[in-house]
Amino acid sequence: MKKTVAVTLALTLLLCGAAGFAAIKINALRDKVEITQHTEYGDKTAADGIEMHMKTQLGQRMFFDTVYTAGAEEGTRTAYEYHGEDVPMEYDEAEGISLWDRISADINVYNDYADGITEDLPGLAKELKALVEETPEGAKGTKTVYLKDYYDQYEVNIDVHLKGMYTTLTEGPAWEAFRRFLRVPVKDTDHITFYIDKAEMGPSGIRTQYIDTTGTFYDLFSTELIAPRFNRCFFMLNIWTETDSDTETPPDFSGIPGGYGVYSFPYNTGLQEEEIATDFLAGDIENVLPLKEDVQVHSMELNRDGTKLMVYTAESDGFYLTVLDIETLRQTQKLRIGDEEAYHIHTDPDVTVIELPDALAVLTEANGVFTQEFTAPTLSIALYGKTEMLHETNVDLAFRDGKLAWAAPLAYESFGLMIIDKTGLLYYGVYDNGVIVGHEGPGFKSLDSISQDPIRIRWEK
Repeated sequence: MKKTVAVTLALTLLLCGAAGFAAIKINALRDKVEITQHTEYGDKTAADGIEMHMKTQLGQRMFFDTVYTAGAEEGTRTAYEYHGEDVPMEYDEAEGISLWDRISADINVYNDYADGITEDLPGLAKELKALVEETPEGAKGTKTVYLKDYYDQYEVNIDVHLKGMYTTLTEGPAWEAFRRFLRVPVKDTDHITFYIDKAEMGPSGIRTQYIDTTGTFYDLFSTELIAPRFNRCFFMLNIWTETDSDTETPPDFSGIPGGYGVYSFPYNTGLQEEEIATDFLAGDIENVLPLKEDVQVHSMELNRDGTKLMVYTAESDGFYLTVLDIETLRQTQKLRIGDEEAYHIHTDPDVTVIELPDALAVLTEANGVFTQEFTAPTLSIALYGKTEMLHETNVDLAFRDGKLAWAAPLAYESFGLMIIDKTGLLYYGVYDNGVIVGHEGPGFKSLDSISQDPIRIRWEK
């Protein structure tokens, strides 16, 4: 599956006697792993041709990579590795660029003041500091601040987390470019109220201090996606409205070039830290997908080769997939998926599955064009399958000849496999991994996954 974060676990391999006993036990079956299949619904021949790749480990010294052929012609083979020392943890470095609310950031500077930093506090942190200092111990206090006293517009800070480039932009030419583009004005009535409650000293001699905020204002932050192949970032604004009144006024997007929508900018890589504030942007920030303000952007994904942006939106007349070509920034396709907004979207190089309230929409891609293969009702899954597998994050998917294979771990010792076509569930089976089942002993921890994707599946060619 995509988005794999490989993790090799680092735990200590246990007492010598117990470890020695179990090592002999494991060594005896290291390449003879048995997978036990249990048919819970349907005919297992529906899974003919599915290969299941399972990864397990013990004490991060013993590693098993098992391949099991499902269906009528079952078969198992296992590759085994033993390491004399613990294998160190390894991570795929997560990269990203994010925009987050400056008002909240300025308020949070007060936490630094609590640690003794008192110079150059932003206005909101100063206001909070003054309230805390003027409120007697054991008392409560409030203070209302109008944002217009400190801001003309809602602003963001920009976190840059790319290879060799780690910083937060709060000033400088690149930050100013975002400020000029994202013009969401602060209204005269926008305000924030701080509440402070200094509790009495308790019997244990510990005094607690409680701070809260309310008011009428917006929290501005982003959902973003980078396309590394093109050094380009896409983002959308999420605006959380805080209000202490009965009416909610929507934000004004008219000051943003192109209005509300999905925004994008190219960025430079390989910069020194002192260069990022000046040279981070490699071009203009622009609205690449203008949207009506009542449209909700559900999520964004890249296609399998990273050349297309997939934007999922909930609109007044249904749920849509809009596809943009990343090189040209032009819309190439808009596909209506269903009447209602999706619950979950699972994107796999082989297939995309969108979980609607009562159905699964199955999409495939060929030459950059997406096709909705079918929409299958989920009632049969609820009755005879395992609905929890639909919400599992570590799922893997495969599609061929009108059949969707869906696999996910059920516990440390077992995996589930469902086969689905346009009519619904054809087969649901549970597979117990013999390395795990019954092989726990004194001083041992359960075997578990060595990666975020403990199981992968594919149709045999």
